[in-house]
Amino acid sequence: RLSDPDGADPDEISAVVRGSTSYHVTLRRRRRGGVTMDCTCPFVEEYAEPCKHLWAVIRAADHAGHPLLDD
Repeated sequence: RLSDPDGADPDEISAVVRGSTSYHVTLRRRRRGGVTMDCTCPFVEEYAEPCKHLWAVIRAADHAGHPLLDD
């Protein structure tokens, strides 16, 4: 579930992805372009790669039309 599905903050997306455990996901627009992504799951920490929780939030935000993903 996106905490800001309507895009009130066009530069950030925060979400909690629930499964067997809840993970916090954040995407933020960088000042110089690009987006930083973070998830509290161990996969991101271990492999430094986007996890399924990040992809789930990206898909949900895209579906909701969040402005962070407009570019």
